[in-house]
Amino acid sequence: MTVSSKLIDGFTEITAPANCYIAAPGALVKFPANIGNTTEKAAFQTADLLWQDAAGMVEQLIAAPEENCVYAILKSGVSGNAVVAVRNADGVIVWSYHLWVADFDPDANIMTWTDTESGTSYKIMDRYVGAVSNQPGSDLSNGLFYQWGRKDPFGTSNYEGKLKAMYDMAGEEVTRTVEACAAEDNIPNSIANPLTHYSGVSGGNYSWLTTVKANIATDAIKDLWGAESGTQTKYDPCPAGWRVAPQAAWKFYNDAAVTKEIVFAAGVESPANKDQLGRYISTDGATKFYFPSQGEIAHGGGYSNGIGTNWPCGKAWSSTVDATYFRSFGTTVSPTSAGYTGGYTQGYELPVRCVKL
Repeated sequence: MTVSSKLIDGFTEITAPANCYIAAPGALVKFPANIGNTTEKAAFQTADLLWQDAAGMVEQLIAAPEENCVYAILKSGVSGNAVVAVRNADGVIVWSYHLWVADFDPDANIMTWTDTESGTSYKIMDRYVGAVSNQPGSDLSNGLFYQWGRKDPFGTSNYEGKLKAMYDMAGEEVTRTVEACAAEDNIPNSIANPLTHYSGVSGGNYSWLTTVKANIATDAIKDLWGAESGTQTKYDPCPAGWRVAPQAAWKFYNDAAVTKEIVFAAGVESPANKDQLGRYISTDGATKFYFPSQGEIAHGGGYSNGIGTNWPCGKAWSSTVDATYFRSFGTTVSPTSAGYTGGYTQGYELPVRCVKL
């Protein structure tokens, strides 16, 4: 694991602050309630579960503001994802954290690719953030969806053309809300409302971040996910020791030396588009890494594309802003092609892959 841990009173203490914490099913976890990966502490009084995609996975949460941490008791044998919010005395969410509950070590199986033009090597995680499997044929291999630049995930898709359900602590289904971006700086609103998808407006080029298109090209927005600084930022959705892959890390799609193999549903012999699950990528000709086609959520937030259709979509975000066109770069993966130069308005929801710092 990339985070150090020690056992305290039966709980495994995660010591490296981040927006995403990996824990094993059934674990007793103590995690820091910092502002992202910074040393700043969240000024909170209570903690509660916003959603989980496996009912009953989070059995109990205990807020410990005097220790600047939250204790979580997880159900044995249940994997999935959850978002935990910490609130101030007025009940306002001051920050929130993604619990990625999966029995895997992100350092154990890493895809390495070297850009021969720049000489830069990238160590890429074997799955999208939130996936609890890295094998095709199951929606457990699908990652969570993110609006570009946001630290908090939404749910993910399944292979029936729908979004997976999300539940509260009582097992009742939770749904996202959709609101139009109405602020020049919408980041504070996103922090206070992690379950709200902000649809963009034309004046902000359909970004959730701002109503002013020119703001998208500012240094502050361009570095929300660390593309400019090359570091993990306080808004980065990856675990400690990782950051969102920059556009250059995705150039392997255009590398002739890299093997790309379309993955079909079990028992399918004809290349029907709707039966394409994703792609295997191999940089050494031997070890295969799975990149599922899990679709996208359009910037309006009301409908999904490329999920269980005749034209499955395998797009993913990069951390890099396309300042010329006031949008962000992502991959373009369809049944017939794959590339790394796609550009999407930041109101879209796509999955995220992490690279090692």
